[in-house]
Amino acid sequence: MASENLEASIYKEKNGMLQMVERFDINTKTDNRKLQPGQYSIVYKPRNNYHSESTKTQKFTIEETKMVVLTL
Repeated sequence: MASENLEASIYKEKNGMLQMVERFDINTKTDNRKLQPGQYSIVYKPRNNYHSESTKTQKFTIEETKMVVLTL
């Protein structure tokens, strides 16, 4: 994970809509989350930066019995 403090939200894609699953802070280089299978997006930005240009989005898929590693 990133080396700076981040604010992040995970959204699940369902019927063309995004539903927030979780909002959290990332303060360490690694972090673990357990999610049900499905299509997701993680939206994150540096904690002390309020410029929209600093916001990043990454889509990912969780499949049953598989682990996903995201690098932010």
